[in-house]
Amino acid sequence: MDFKASFIEKFMRYAQIASGSSSTTGNHPSTQCQFDVAKILKKELEDLGFEAILSEFCYVYCTINKGKKDRVCLVCHMDTNEDAPNSNVHPQIHEYKGGNIILNNDVVLTQDDLFNHNCKIGDTLITSDGTTLIGGDDKAGIAIVMTLIQYLQENQHLYENLPEIVICFTPDEEIGEGVNNIDFKYLKKDDNTVALTVDGSVFQELNISTFSARGFEIKIEGYNIHPGYAYKKMVNSIIIGAKLTELITQTFKSAEQTKDEEGYINIMHTTGEISNTKISGIIRSFQNDELMRFDKDLIDLVNNFAKQHESAKISITTTKQYMNMRTYLPQSLIDKLFKLGEKYESKISQIRGGTDGSRLSEMGLPTPNIWDGAFNYHSVKEVVNVRESVSAISYLLDFLSEK
Repeated sequence: MDFKASFIEKFMRYAQIASGSSSTTGNHPSTQCQFDVAKILKKELEDLGFEAILSEFCYVYCTINKGKKDRVCLVCHMDTNEDAPNSNVHPQIHEYKGGNIILNNDVVLTQDDLFNHNCKIGDTLITSDGTTLIGGDDKAGIAIVMTLIQYLQENQHLYENLPEIVICFTPDEEIGEGVNNIDFKYLKKDDNTVALTVDGSVFQELNISTFSARGFEIKIEGYNIHPGYAYKKMVNSIIIGAKLTELITQTFKSAEQTKDEEGYINIMHTTGEISNTKISGIIRSFQNDELMRFDKDLIDLVNNFAKQHESAKISITTTKQYMNMRTYLPQSLIDKLFKLGEKYESKISQIRGGTDGSRLSEMGLPTPNIWDGAFNYHSVKEVVNVRESVSAISYLLDFLSEK
């Protein structure tokens, strides 16, 4: 099988199917369009000769090479991020010859950015037309897994030396709910089972550490009245919210001010009118004690601010999202990742984000993360480097074959 051709064909199809999740609907899955991808993947698995399950919550499960003692689960998410346009995606293939890549009059991929992300002359790169993200996060991961499974089915003699393989495609990872309704009847949680997410944005990095994460929502209730009669009566929650936003950003470092192992508090969304304003955001740290200190300090700041603005009703709630997976990974799994990684000149690293594996590891299924070949996630400048995606297929095959 030509891994490159198979990957490109699959990814180009998946990328064009809108599957953005939404943090505002409260539904499970958060958007119905994710079923469009799920149904296609279910059919493709069935066409390969496998039994595939599509659950009411939009999870696709498929077990391959059943009956083996050891088990490896491969997990990817079907949704794309809501922070950049994610529908009407028009994939573009570039045979990179050096220099900048002009996607449109407003969006340019610079040579420096491409070289900094390990792109080389001769690489095949896939982008959008610059008006949307391309969806490499995580449809590149899905195309990697589907190419691998097709290859195994075309070379069934390899199954004898492989473990049981469980495929799980999840919804809503981008909003932190990717495993909320996962069914461990299919994935299992026992000493013979490990999992991998294929959802990393740095070539040849094997992620065994993620942020620990919490979210927050601040509600400000003001009072609206006809502007002509508002003197000493109107309480404008928008203005109060702006003051609070400024105070938060002056007190804590935000995402764009941090790197490496630094944590942050980042405001993500603000919506409002005179009578009601909401401010929501995220809290991140690699250290659980620092995460909880950030959480407490933010709550204290908001409560103290509320005492100074008693004309409005101000409240804050914080919620757990996921924990650093490193706490839950056995050393034997890390050693295996490292041993195989030497062949690919890979390095063990931490990811300044989270994956479905963060929560799966905490729930009892150790799930580190490998690269998928994409970078510039959540952006109209997102790129999939096909060479890197193909190398991930080979890595997975080696991982499955390693005893």
